[in-house]
Amino acid sequence: MELLSAEVGGRDLTQLMYRSRSLLRGPRAGITADVGKILETSRRKNRLYGVTGVLFFDGFHFVQTLEGPAKAIATLYEQISGDSRHENIVLLNHAAVGGRCFADWAMAFVGRGDDLAFRIPSGFLSELVAGDDGVAGNLLEVMTFFLHEK
Repeated sequence: MELLSAEVGGRDLTQLMYRSRSLLRGPRAGITADVGKILETSRRKNRLYGVTGVLFFDGFHFVQTLEGPAKAIATLYEQISGDSRHENIVLLNHAAVGGRCFADWAMAFVGRGDDLAFRIPSGFLSELVAGDDGVAGNLLEVMTFFLHEK
């Protein structure tokens, strides 16, 4: 898939969101460990590539938003698309943006709690709400919608 590579205000900044169905199976502890490995790898690669973002996982689906240089986003999305831990990958949004929503997060994570329900933890949005005109909060609401979409 050819992804865009636009210059934005002299910067090459792109935001990408996708949804996929998890193929992680087995005991809960094993799935938790697998997701931990995904996060560890994501955070390492994202720091290298100058990419930030957030990953939602409800035990059945992933919804992820990545933001960073267009070439880095294209490279990472190609790797993500070939990952055997998920399937039915749907590109939900891919656009040039003027700024980051998740500038301080190499890869934030929101997942199921012990009660097996998916919810955004209290305080998760606190650093985003100040000064971003609600853009990041709105984006997280959209991600939550797509996570629960059948």
